[in-house]
Amino acid sequence: MKCISTWNTSHFGETFVEEHSNTNRTPYLFNGKELDEETGLYYYGAGYYDPRTSIWQSVDPLSHKFPGWSPYSFAFDDPIRFADPTGAAPEDFVKDNKTGQIHWDKDAKSQATTKAGETYLGKDLTFKFNSYIDAKLWDGPLGSFPAGDKLTSTITVTSNTDANNNLLSVDIKSSVDVHKTGGIIQGDGYFPGQKNVALNIKGAKSGFATFEQHAKVNGFEETGLLMMGFEKVNVAQKLTIGLNGTNLSVTAATDIFPSATLSVNNVQLFQYNQPSFKATHGRELTGYREPISKANDGLIPVYRWLRPAPAFYQRYK
Repeated sequence: MKCISTWNTSHFGETFVEEHSNTNRTPYLFNGKELDEETGLYYYGAGYYDPRTSIWQSVDPLSHKFPGWSPYSFAFDDPIRFADPTGAAPEDFVKDNKTGQIHWDKDAKSQATTKAGETYLGKDLTFKFNSYIDAKLWDGPLGSFPAGDKLTSTITVTSNTDANNNLLSVDIKSSVDVHKTGGIIQGDGYFPGQKNVALNIKGAKSGFATFEQHAKVNGFEETGLLMMGFEKVNVAQKLTIGLNGTNLSVTAATDIFPSATLSVNNVQLFQYNQPSFKATHGRELTGYREPISKANDGLIPVYRWLRPAPAFYQRYK
């Protein structure tokens, strides 16, 4: 048995003609959204839409981003040109899968409307930068206790657009979370001699912004490591965001240890796997020396610390 349904609507979703070959009727009509039979409203997630009046029944939660438009307007009053799949706002950052470059495409509203070879990201970007000790790669002391997240930074890029969804500027803001070793011992959000740079930028139209954050174990853990023949780790993150027209560039760097990942809107940009902790933060015997005091019995071993000076190594560009 073949079931045929036909329905014709205006550009704003008001039904003119609806025909069915049997009594079965799908509630998913205009834009594939569910129609509430009792109220005649479509549910979009962010609110209810009335196709008869062509307006939202509540204020658009992102209306502050479009000051030139009514907070109740649907698809900028032009549903032929614009789609509003969530009832919130168009979402337009995309990533070139070949070059890795991120740029603004005002015509992209979802992965379906994104050009071939590109990944749809969204109107706003959330970068997650996470530094962690990988338990499988850890060769230091105390078994798996030190493993886990050490530093997680979040950098958000919020787009500001005009009524035609052209990118005007971006806001950039950062936040950090310094984790506890083993979920118990709180780490420190700094490293001696290094600087932290937080971001809180409004209305950037071009140029570069660099975020930098360092972390280390606290004094108690640091003393314990030294007693076992190891030095503290400079857990370091640097992220530079550049805006040039509609192109957004990203570079990221970490120190030599530990592992790290960077993602944007849940799309992974890189993963760095830590080297040996013993080889990079331990010490090696270089010889022996005579004791300063004759009261000491025997030669004293001389060690060379293996940890390199704090530095940034590029992981993504």
